[in-house]
Amino acid sequence: MSRHFAPKRPQVGASLPHDVYGRLAGEFQFASHVPLRGGRDTGRHIYLSIKVPDGPQAGIFECAVNIRSDEGTEVLYAQRIEDLEQGSAPDDGFQDGLHLAYGTGNDKPGQEFMGLKDSDFGPIINDDLYNRIADLSQTCDRIAAYGLTYSGGDGIHDIHMNSGTDPSDEHSNQDRDRQDGAIAFYFNMKAGGQQKSFANWVFIKFASQHVVEF
Repeated sequence: MSRHFAPKRPQVGASLPHDVYGRLAGEFQFASHVPLRGGRDTGRHIYLSIKVPDGPQAGIFECAVNIRSDEGTEVLYAQRIEDLEQGSAPDDGFQDGLHLAYGTGNDKPGQEFMGLKDSDFGPIINDDLYNRIADLSQTCDRIAAYGLTYSGGDGIHDIHMNSGTDPSDEHSNQDRDRQDGAIAFYFNMKAGGQQKSFANWVFIKFASQHVVEF
């Protein structure tokens, strides 16, 4: 019998909207240095396989999280813990029409301001961002990633700050208003008859970016 090989893995399930900002939430499957769609390890990302188990958007999608810059610009990150009411994690699937910004502003429906400052971010040391995301992925109950969907609809990327880029940076013309990327890991804990839920947020930006206030 002859075997037929493909350049990348097959896509399973639904396709996400193409080139649309929003939030993808689902179950963690596995992590890789190599793009799940095929390719090679550039050392710039950790790729998470996220499963949406049910509903009209059921499928398995790639989530590309930057751990280094394409051009060598320093990558910085911050973490925050959010206390949650039980069951307040987002539903599985993709939701567009959202706005998320790292800075402060007036909360309105569909807009989320994280209240961060440039001084909240620190450098990556000994690949600790890669290790942190891998650890959180493997122990959480659900992942929610904010970013831009792939042009092919099979994943999401730009899971980092997408605003406040220095005008001297060649990517400054790619800034998007209140469409910063982020990733949140949701946990439910039960012990001694008590139940608690929280989210561990990871925020990533480049050294050439500065948090915008609204």
